Amino acid sequence: MDINKRIADLKPFFAAFNVAAEDDVSYIVIKVPSHWVIEPLIQSFKDEYHVEPVVRTEGIYLFTEIKNGVEPLFDCADMVISYNKNIETRKTLLKEKIEELTHLFATEPLEKLETIAFTMDETPEDAAEVKTADKPTRRNKKAAKANEQITEAAHKAETEDKETQQKETTVEKNENRVEDNSLMALARNLTGE
Repeated sequence: MDINKRIADLKPFFAAFNVAAEDDVSYIVIKVPSHWVIEPLIQSFKDEYHVEPVVRTEGIYLFTEIKNGVEPLFDCADMVISYNKNIETRKTLLKEKIEELTHLFATEPLEKLETIAFTMDETPEDAAEVKTADKPTRRNKKAAKANEQITEAAHKAETEDKETQQKETTVEKNENRVEDNSLMALARNLTGE
């Protein structure tokens, strides 16, 4: 990994990178717009990358133990940036489409507006899915049913996770701060929290 390239790729968001050998931790700080979010990414940071994020007014701190290397820090920073840029692009596109629809509804007759249908151009991946879905084979029916069951199970798990997270948040708010794991405690100490 070329650390100079990784830092350059994070510009203009990169603020700092440091290794604190005495605390056995390395971290980076990125400065992002205040409306950007990281909440949907936090669990992935912890589970997949072993990175603890701390959001402060001066930026987002991403901490990991030295033994994990520095790549996870930069990967998580990349995730924050790409996730939020994706959201911004979607918002911009939505605004453009709303303006187009507003113009249509202001200028077209009602009979024509009633025929509006939304379609999207087909991508190569979509075409491959359509070809396999066109053949009503026993395998496709089983796969469709399995996909439906997986989707239902995922939705149920997601709902349960959200309920559990809400309960855990309530418990955390009501209790005095529970003893943190050593990395999170260090992160809070280093950021002055």
